[in-house]
Amino acid sequence: MSLMTRRIGSGLVLSLILIGMAGSAYHSSHIATAARWSSLAAVSRQVRPSLAVGVAESSCPVPASGIQYQAAAIPGGGKTVALTFDDGPGASTAAILSILKSFGVRATFFNIGVQETEWPQDVRAEAADGFLIGNHTWDHPNMTTLSAAGQAAEMDKVIDEQQSLVGSSPCVFRPPYGDYNSTTLSLARQRHMAVWLWDVDTQDWMAEGSSSVYWVNRIISLAESEGGALSHPVVLMHNQGIPMPATVAALPTIIRFFRSHGYTFVDLLGRTGPPSPGYWLVTARGNVYAFGDAGWRGSEAGKVLPAPVVGMASTPDGAGYWLVTARGKVYAFGDAAYYGSETGKVLPAPVVGMAVS
Repeated sequence: MSLMTRRIGSGLVLSLILIGMAGSAYHSSHIATAARWSSLAAVSRQVRPSLAVGVAESSCPVPASGIQYQAAAIPGGGKTVALTFDDGPGASTAAILSILKSFGVRATFFNIGVQETEWPQDVRAEAADGFLIGNHTWDHPNMTTLSAAGQAAEMDKVIDEQQSLVGSSPCVFRPPYGDYNSTTLSLARQRHMAVWLWDVDTQDWMAEGSSSVYWVNRIISLAESEGGALSHPVVLMHNQGIPMPATVAALPTIIRFFRSHGYTFVDLLGRTGPPSPGYWLVTARGNVYAFGDAGWRGSEAGKVLPAPVVGMASTPDGAGYWLVTARGKVYAFGDAAYYGSETGKVLPAPVVGMAVS
């Protein structure tokens, strides 16, 4: 299991919390969805200008050059498979997450920014459950039709949105329709993102919301016939805004097929097995460091605090946490609700810790 570390700021470590986490060749297969995505551009909201590349520290590994197609190998060899879901989150995301968790397998979600604004709870769930979240642009354009500034904006809006929702930046990028150029590759690499396509296309988007047995069997057949012929397939599926019952119905059979044929499930960072536990460290200055599959939800780094931070507590599902200072001031992050604090009161002694009921 790979260890992912996210570091923000500096200072003395005071406490630790443990948690248990409950191009163009592909264009023709997806061009029919272009008109649908073009309509989403109208709801694109204003965010800050493109990120100043190289300023912010990244938790991502150094991205491989060029286009990636094959799932990562694992120590000792053996076949691997990477399940990937594009165009979400959407109406079927929760059901897909439930299936993946029930089988204890990894997967990668390539989210679209405008979809994240509609389904923020599912983005948080993906992160809290330890799944890898990738960047699939803000509103699904053909990147080769855009200027460098336009391509950068498509990437950076999603980076901003993911940071605001889960406190981390995407480490992987997938261009819509599989279309890219040298500018796409350069911009993604500058943003610490590896560029991934796929080599198994289930064409599940063609079902257009149908639950017909025909579509379920077709999705399964394409996954098994194309993926079973490869040692390290990357499987393309979708979790669009519309319900995708055929994809949901096919997924358990697809997982059983690859597992019965000796494949190990990996995400596109090469992590294996079910999402692992993780933990946080917090400093007196309010810096938060996340390890393992613990999600980084925010910190007070860089702010002037009324007193040193002396404690930290996590929500049961790890989707949020609180910090508390020696003077009883409480800061809430992620899904942690704020219930009050002792700010401004004269305490008989400094606060020394925090616990969750």
